[in-house]
Amino acid sequence: MEKDKILKQILEQSAAKAPENFSAKVMGSLPEVAPKTFVYQPLIPLIIQKCFLFFYLAVITSIIVLSIWVAFAGYHFNITINLPLITVDTTQKVLTAIVVFWILFGTNQIINQRTLDRLKF
Repeated sequence: MEKDKILKQILEQSAAKAPENFSAKVMGSLPEVAPKTFVYQPLIPLIIQKCFLFFYLAVITSIIVLSIWVAFAGYHFNITINLPLITVDTTQKVLTAIVVFWILFGTNQIINQRTLDRLKF
């Protein structure tokens, strides 16, 4: 209680010494000290961005047109893909890798969360 009274007294004494227009002077001096406004400059010039967009759209359009053309032209492609045999051993290895990944991922998340909780003030 006594400390609160002392702190209140110190606060009242120090606040009384500030000039009347202190805030106005400080706010008025800010534009003079403030740095120039930031102007965004892109890494890639606008003309190159437009060229990239044009070529991207040209490729997508050509893929769609060629796909439709091949579908209606009646071309038939006979593509055979020889997949490797999937054995029990291969399946076990894949499943083990997936389980180990998720266990390590979960453990890492728990450890990171505990570390972040300790670092918070």
